Amino acid sequence: MNKKILIRISCIVASFLVVIPLSAYFLLKDEDIPEVSEVKETLTEVPSETVQIASAKTDENKEENKSDENFIEVDYYFYTENPDEKNYNVPATTKRDGKTFEYTGKSEYSVSETIESIAISMELEVEDINDAEGSIVYISPETGIRYVLSADSFNWGDLTEIKKRVTERVDFTQCMSEPEIPEVKTIAYINKDTGKEEKTEGKLVKKGYSEEYWAKAAEPVTGTFERDASDYTDFGTGIMEGNEEWTVRVDLDNTFPSWEGYEKDVLKIAGIPDEKIENYRITGADWAGDKYFDVTVFNDKETVVERRDATYSYEAKCRDYYAEYEGYGESLGYKTFVTYFTDIDEALRALRKKDENATKDLIKDDIKTVYKMKVTAAYKEISVPKETVKRNGGADKKRAKAEKADMELLEKYKAYNEDCVGIISIEGTVLNHPLMQSAYDEDFYLNHDLDKKYNSYGIPFLTLSSDLARDTGNNIIYGHNIRINERDVFADLVFYEDIDFYKEHSLIKLVTDEGTEYYVIFAYYLIDTDDNEFVYWDKTAWESETDYLNYMEEVDKRNWLETNIPCSMNDKYLTLSSCSVELAHSGTNRMVVMARKLKSDEEYNLYIESAAKRKKPLLPEKLR
Repeated sequence: MNKKILIRISCIVASFLVVIPLSAYFLLKDEDIPEVSEVKETLTEVPSETVQIASAKTDENKEENKSDENFIEVDYYFYTENPDEKNYNVPATTKRDGKTFEYTGKSEYSVSETIESIAISMELEVEDINDAEGSIVYISPETGIRYVLSADSFNWGDLTEIKKRVTERVDFTQCMSEPEIPEVKTIAYINKDTGKEEKTEGKLVKKGYSEEYWAKAAEPVTGTFERDASDYTDFGTGIMEGNEEWTVRVDLDNTFPSWEGYEKDVLKIAGIPDEKIENYRITGADWAGDKYFDVTVFNDKETVVERRDATYSYEAKCRDYYAEYEGYGESLGYKTFVTYFTDIDEALRALRKKDENATKDLIKDDIKTVYKMKVTAAYKEISVPKETVKRNGGADKKRAKAEKADMELLEKYKAYNEDCVGIISIEGTVLNHPLMQSAYDEDFYLNHDLDKKYNSYGIPFLTLSSDLARDTGNNIIYGHNIRINERDVFADLVFYEDIDFYKEHSLIKLVTDEGTEYYVIFAYYLIDTDDNEFVYWDKTAWESETDYLNYMEEVDKRNWLETNIPCSMNDKYLTLSSCSVELAHSGTNRMVVMARKLKSDEEYNLYIESAAKRKKPLLPEKLR
């Protein structure tokens, strides 16, 4: 199914653009879904690509509490060539510390930074926000220089009606007859807004066929030959099935029966009409068993004959045909105005790879001013804090009460959606979500939320081969790295590059039907799935001790953390995977966190206190 992107460029002709795909995301309300902390929409691998706005250690969307604690202010940023632009699409709601806040309609615009850059602004219309391109290749109409420009923010406008083009191609083979190709057929497609299959009428737009070629017929022709058992030299009349008779000489002692002289007769037995028989041919024959004797009646007298069964393979002249249909289904789309740019220093660095003497004078005609605009939006609380459960390290009674609340919340989620298998959280981070596992479509929750509606943020989910009920093995969990306007899902995993952050957030809590489990994090690493050096996502169980040790050795090579946490093949593991900041725009970038299940009353604090950041972990080839 082809995606349709309409791009209108304000200052140059569209022929100067070559588009490079990259995903972007938007905020979505969750009004009727029970939540742990914040349930938006998530990602897997595949996986895939998120436009990164904030740095690894800084979230640009900050809030400042007013004197009234029911109000907050949130800062949003976008880039434009027009400093008077004041049409930023502020999210209708935002969430902080379990509270939901509603936009009051009041915003203040200011210029945060002025950037000298190579830039171009354009309006985008897309069916899906993920279709928006994070980078483009721009060829200047002034100088002819080729630049790679990026968009650091997207200001999504209101939903707008877009006709969604859907296509279907039908391929089939027809032998010795023209097929009937209808002018209209029904095309099924998935509506991205509802996640359900819909149908529309498709019209025939193209058809064609290949050159003729010989293709094997489905069933061979069978027959029987006989000769007088008393005279082995006289081959008389051959009798085939269908009561067709003709005089042929077929030696029953030959290695295989020939078909010379009676090929057309065999094809007639196969049901080929006379007018088409020239388009068929015998390609092989073989005996179907040994010779045998039988009794037949000839001139009212029984006669003993010797017989042998034969089979003939044949071919027909065929063609491969195709028909392409096109239709349009109703679908909601999005509109935004975006500025793609790169700073002057970056543009010069790229040019100097080809010409070390390149100077600013070379690109002076392409230089523009881009403004980083700050939007300070006011929000008012519209809900009381919802039920959240934090890990309580105090008395057993308090902890038991908290774990009981965990189980009650899990039951609510499971009643709402049977695919929910747990709740995963890391205290002090944005990760606090239901954990899903589809029984049939592994990637379903890559772009669907708890109520199974389409949502490009998705929700954390397990691979099909993962099994939380096992006492050992590896359970692989995918989630998007959401960093647009505010962080969500697996966005905070990038902070494990900071050893202090690791020491304060070293435990993963997992609530399942079996109870509450805690996993201690021992590894954080970056990997490019195109490198094919380590297929980390394909191991949920190890075949042997050697297999396990080899896997962990690959993890250790890349690990940014030195923790000395003991691990064995008999332990139970979680592997969290998402897109990484360092390899942004590569399309195959991943950051991975791995944790081991803690044993009952296991003391782990000493490992955490002595943990250190490794100086030279193995990095993906793109970062070496």
